[in-house]
Amino acid sequence: MKHIKKCLILAVAGLPLLNSCSDSWLEPKPLSIYTPENTYVDADGLYAALVACERNMRHEFFGDQSPILTEYYTSDVAVNGKTDESGALVDFDNYMLPTQTQNNAKNKMQWYWDEGFKGIKYANIVLNRMKNATFKDEAEENAVRGAAYFQRAYRYYKLTHLFGDVPYLSQEIETPKVDFYTYDRWSILEQKERKAMELANQTADIIFPGEQQPESDHGIRYEQAETGTNRDRHFRRAKGWFGYTLKTSKEANRLMITTRKNDPMKVVILLNNEKLTAAPTISETDQEGFVILCYPLPQKLGAGNYPIRFSPDGTEWTPAIYEIRLLE
Repeated sequence: MKHIKKCLILAVAGLPLLNSCSDSWLEPKPLSIYTPENTYVDADGLYAALVACERNMRHEFFGDQSPILTEYYTSDVAVNGKTDESGALVDFDNYMLPTQTQNNAKNKMQWYWDEGFKGIKYANIVLNRMKNATFKDEAEENAVRGAAYFQRAYRYYKLTHLFGDVPYLSQEIETPKVDFYTYDRWSILEQKERKAMELANQTADIIFPGEQQPESDHGIRYEQAETGTNRDRHFRRAKGWFGYTLKTSKEANRLMITTRKNDPMKVVILLNNEKLTAAPTISETDQEGFVILCYPLPQKLGAGNYPIRFSPDGTEWTPAIYEIRLLE
């Protein structure tokens, strides 16, 4: 009897060892997965990126040796009268040289450059990812967009006044990039940022051809078409045709498409099964080679869904189209 009891005890004690033969317990089971695809899906996720911008704004003004002191020293607000103070910006000519990259109490210029473009990066992430996000209503969407535009405009206000002409980044950079171009400071302040905000306010609907979610949301249809990227922007073009369904909750009377200067400047566009016959106005080519074609609509569109279709106009291919906007 005692022998049987011992065998039973050993058998029960050995049961956990049998379960331990499986490797399933080694699989990680995180409580949450914080990735861009899982985070930038609603207003709360997008605000998580904007919080980083707000944090850096606070760091500019608060704390010992805050960066704003450097800006004061480089203006007429606060001129340091000392010449023998080790903790202040006194050797002005030397510290303003481009080779001076120290980031200490004497000079926080490097901080403004680094943190300025970080803020622009975060804002561009929000503006790019919000097209795939869902919102409770239009007011919530506009609040997120407005906050992102403000953060980007604030960084460019600082960068252009401190450094003059700087690179202008209007898109999220998703691939390695080294060919940045400097823009005139006044073109950034007076044109690009202002026009970007005005354009956002006038937009009734927007499609980014070649990007999976925007195309899926607008019912992509095509024959003999292809997608690609150029200058970090997606596009679609076709030998046959491609089309979508534009969706608007307000009136619209203009159609705007973005293409490149070296592409054919003509394409057959059917909007709501009616061919656009009016000649478009063509913008000047920007520094990266993009141009905007703006077509007046034959009649104003009301709220609703409207099919749009692109096909070649006497050419083998349509132009590569990077952006489609329906405007008020």
